[in-house]
Amino acid sequence: MDLARPSAKQCRVTWRARIGIEHQEVIDRFPENAMNHWGTLLYKLVCDPYTATVRYGEDDRIVRTAATGPLIVVLLLNERTTTLTVLQVVHLG
Repeated sequence: MDLARPSAKQCRVTWRARIGIEHQEVIDRFPENAMNHWGTLLYKLVCDPYTATVRYGEDDRIVRTAATGPLIVVLLLNERTTTLTVLQVVHLG
């Protein structure tokens, strides 16, 4: 995945991210390199989660996965509320 940040013009729909405390605790322990990847990935996810992710199992447009650098994230997308919920975050470092 390309880590270049999209420009503000490219970010048309802003999604809200919901990150549970258990996942936030994992994220808070990331080393600096992984944290940089997380910040860029999170930005791409709230701009357009379908472009920043691939299907997870059956392509139902609800459960998606994203991978960049040492990170894998599984997400639940709710188009009605434009909310993405982190289901799992893994640091492979």
